[in-house]
Amino acid sequence: MNNLIKNYLSISIMLPALLLPVILSGCATGCQQAIAQQGESDRIKATIKARISAEKELKNTSIIVNTLDHTVQLSGYVHTNAQQLLAVQIAMDVEGVARIDNALILKKMIKKHKKHEPSYLF
Repeated sequence: MNNLIKNYLSISIMLPALLLPVILSGCATGCQQAIAQQGESDRIKATIKARISAEKELKNTSIIVNTLDHTVQLSGYVHTNAQQLLAVQIAMDVEGVARIDNALILKKMIKKHKKHEPSYLF
């Protein structure tokens, strides 16, 4: 019985030690790819933000840029359709961008909706 316990203990200690390099090598490749993708997303985001900030026509806007897997999401507020199109064009011109998710809102549309909202007294 003692030999059986000793064998079980030695196997339970050795097995994780033997599997650890296999597990870590799989993680290394996956982790390296994830880090590379994050680095590429950060580069795309920084480039778009810099170009939007440098664009005179977009000075009084509030544009938020997010990136994931070569997809760029533009959100926030602009004053005109021309500003919205310009921001989208700037993002499309950045190398590595595959898709644009345009969630920019025209400020004048918000003002229109607020005028028509009923006010309630409670």
